[in-house]
Amino acid sequence: MQPYSALARIYDEWMAHLDYDRWADYLCSLMGENDVPPGAAVVDLACGTGLIALRLARRGFRVTGIDRSGEMLTQASQKASREGLAVNWASMDMRDFRIHRPADCVVCACDGVNYLTSLSDVDRCFRAVAEALRPGGLFLFDISSRDKLLAMNGQFYGQETDSAACLWQNRYDPQTRVLTMDLTFFIERADGLYERAAEIHRQRVHETRELTDALERAGFYTVSVLETFTKMPPGQTSQRIQFAARKTVCGTCESSLP
Repeated sequence: MQPYSALARIYDEWMAHLDYDRWADYLCSLMGENDVPPGAAVVDLACGTGLIALRLARRGFRVTGIDRSGEMLTQASQKASREGLAVNWASMDMRDFRIHRPADCVVCACDGVNYLTSLSDVDRCFRAVAEALRPGGLFLFDISSRDKLLAMNGQFYGQETDSAACLWQNRYDPQTRVLTMDLTFFIERADGLYERAAEIHRQRVHETRELTDALERAGFYTVSVLETFTKMPPGQTSQRIQFAARKTVCGTCESSLP
């Protein structure tokens, strides 16, 4: 089964431990510091069930949510409809997505870039982001750090919610630097029985320098690399790392940016 097919049904419940209001506030603070105005056009790349996209829409941004998983987008669209929020949803691969009009900002939160399992995929994605942004536009993304992903190697986890249980086995390949996560779900049905489903997720350990070099190749310059939710540089024990980059206006001419 494709990643986020079965998981889409329980994703919000499964991720309820994360403070998405805080996450959206943090992204908004980075946008404000980098001249993204209120009401700007924002693309939420690998948007999932819209946990970030909807919060940005509530804050007045004009949001487009893009995800490869139709099941995740169905959940996002239903939530937007219930709230009366005007969000555009599109099913596209983050490596090759296209939008009709340039955006002011592209965000990619909660490991989206880790799901790019080779540097060639990173290059494709970053070039697509550059094409989607206006000159001077902002690109915000985070990754799970090396320490976080390596600590999961060989680990077996179990998680239970009100309507589902998950068994989760992890293995790391040092040659490809890819962590493979084998997930088995048991999801409660309307009749009270449980349906079994399995998914395989893969995330790559990306080095900071690799990503800043890829940004430069795609036509960005790096504004900051931070420990996520702070304004401090990442340390050796940082679990999540936040990148902010601006699309150059004329080649590498940073002085022309507003």
